[in-house]
Amino acid sequence: MASLYALCTNVGKCAKTGPADVVAFDPTIGGVVVCSACGRRLTQVSMSPEGAAAVAEAMQTQEPVQPVLAPAVEVVHRPAPFGLNGRLVLAASLLLSASIGALAFFNHVIAADSAGTIRVCGASTATSNLADDFARTFFQTHGGGPVETTAVDQSQATVSAVLAGDAAPTKIQISGRGTSRGFAALAAGQCDLVLALRPISDDERVALPGLHGHTIGRDGIVVAVNSAGYVDRLTDEQLRGIYSGAITSWAQVGGPDRKIDLILPDDPTEYGGLRDALLSDQEPPGSAQQLPMVSIAAALSGDRDAIAIDSYAALGSARPLRIAGRLSDLVPSLQNIQTGAYPFAPRLYVYTAHEKVAPRLLPTFVAYLHSAAAGSILSSDGLVANR
Repeated sequence: MASLYALCTNVGKCAKTGPADVVAFDPTIGGVVVCSACGRRLTQVSMSPEGAAAVAEAMQTQEPVQPVLAPAVEVVHRPAPFGLNGRLVLAASLLLSASIGALAFFNHVIAADSAGTIRVCGASTATSNLADDFARTFFQTHGGGPVETTAVDQSQATVSAVLAGDAAPTKIQISGRGTSRGFAALAAGQCDLVLALRPISDDERVALPGLHGHTIGRDGIVVAVNSAGYVDRLTDEQLRGIYSGAITSWAQVGGPDRKIDLILPDDPTEYGGLRDALLSDQEPPGSAQQLPMVSIAAALSGDRDAIAIDSYAALGSARPLRIAGRLSDLVPSLQNIQTGAYPFAPRLYVYTAHEKVAPRLLPTFVAYLHSAAAGSILSSDGLVANR
């Protein structure tokens, strides 16, 4: 693919906004293209660096120069009728025509940067305590003032701090409503970064052609019960019976004659591997309660009769069950998740859509998520960091 061209539009605040500062970039390598001077996301323009340099030279030497344009751009030039002033007008008009495609969303770039807000969405377990810890440590390591967290509910919060040299606070807004909803929000321009417990699907990728993703760790997806639950271990056949609705009482699996309260995550894609192993092509019974994964541990803690599929990192006081049978004896411990001995451990992905307008600090925040400091937070929150 041919190179594209970009220019910093931070006029009045950055020295690299002139016609000689147009740069070429390769859109196939991914990544956010930012200004080397101020760190702001560059705005795509249609004039090549050679064409922009020709305009700059014309303005300095007062000689009319025909600029070199990108092949896809057709510009009609008229002779300058008024000597030096005419040539300067021509040079200015050439730069304007080169940038006309960018001007349509220039105001959106300004709004995104001045708002100083990074919007994080995705898997509820990853965007609750984990994203809050990421945000707080990010601000602390980048010279932020006092860090404040304002929580709306269990799945929504805003972390903010005033960074060195800024007058207004930078905010990281967190919304954990599930991986699938996160991708939908990214496609709709309602968030800037998705923390996902699975890879993006082909259908979702169609709406996000500029998507770029990396893994930063993994979580374990387990079957769990209340800390005072009736069993420590179930076979895969017993679990299939429970999740198909064929087994409805704890008495059928060695417990008391109590009805089994079945809880499932409300985003089926977040537990796809375990779902396939336990349900195959069957649907769970209509009586199953569906909750955001971040809320399941609290539901388990208040219901001794419940059994749920949950995130290992978000278990709290709940107890994961051993799974025996044709799946072999699977022990969902942190060590087994780390070593791969426990198979239901999806990767945690970070996705951003680079063709969309992005907050100025987003590339820095994404880089931080791959750092050793972020890895330590993953480990302390019960997840497994990339090694």
